[in-house]
Amino acid sequence: MGKKLYIKTIHTNPVEMRKRIEDTENKRIKDLRNKSKPLYELVEEKNFYVKSVLGISDSTSFSPSSEILIGGRSPRYSGGHSNNVRLEVMPHDSTIPVRVLTFYGNSIVESGDFIRVKIPLYTEERLYPFSENSEKVYIPRNFKAEESAIEIKLKAKDGCIRRKGGSIRRIDRSVDYERFQKISRGD
Repeated sequence: MGKKLYIKTIHTNPVEMRKRIEDTENKRIKDLRNKSKPLYELVEEKNFYVKSVLGISDSTSFSPSSEILIGGRSPRYSGGHSNNVRLEVMPHDSTIPVRVLTFYGNSIVESGDFIRVKIPLYTEERLYPFSENSEKVYIPRNFKAEESAIEIKLKAKDGCIRRKGGSIRRIDRSVDYERFQKISRGD
């Protein structure tokens, strides 16, 4: 005859099962907290040569939640405009894979400029993913081909990147620059 098939039935106590699930979730949260860092520690500053620049202006609109109509057309109000700059770049350090930078704000950067850029490198995680009000933690990550810049320092026109930062013509900061600054307590 053929092989005998054995089926093992797992009898699990619901209290033990719940304890295992809670332990696993507590370990996941502890691991996330251990990996996380404050945003100001997750910013890298690197040098780039600007190959091309595209300035983009978008109009924005909003619908207040108090005026949303179910099954109808909700009113929309103008929210103004937003500006951002998309840069095609070549990194000074060839090990960095960044080729496109997006800067949320205005900048006078031009093709051919040498720039020093601050780039936030993190992944945002919620400790309790199914809760909208869950605490967020920020996990370090590596560079990607496309990044967001929070600060652009335009170098001197001679293009020289000197040891101590070179001479800076201008500094532009994005709309969310302040999020990445260390908060001083005024001690």
